[in-house]
Amino acid sequence: MKAPHTEIVLDIKPLLGEGALWDTGQQRLYWIDSLGRRVFRMTADGRELRSWLVPAPIGSMALTHDAAGAVVALANGVHLLDFATGETTLVVDPEHDRPDNRLNDGKVDRRGATSSARWTPPSATGTESCTGLP
Repeated sequence: MKAPHTEIVLDIKPLLGEGALWDTGQQRLYWIDSLGRRVFRMTADGRELRSWLVPAPIGSMALTHDAAGAVVALANGVHLLDFATGETTLVVDPEHDRPDNRLNDGKVDRRGATSSARWTPPSATGTESCTGLP
């Protein structure tokens, strides 16, 4: 049996690349460089590549409901990353009293689906919701 063909589309060398996420609506692949503090996005053919630097090591990400940004779990709390500006905004630091702890490896998983669940920011009532989950 012949081995499948593998083609390198982009030669990127992250310090610790993980969390690959395919968004079917945008036809884009997202992934993070945990130690390099970057979120990446690219087209399947590699013609378009974008990246955003975040202010702390990153453990995971999920796209926002409108895909205009992402919720990122950084070493210093959960933040919103705005893709248009590259700015991050702290949503919550659940363990502010434990500075040696960091958020890591949290991921929204749609039971093996190839697209992400999208997160909706907390409402004025303080409740949180995640749309797109079963």
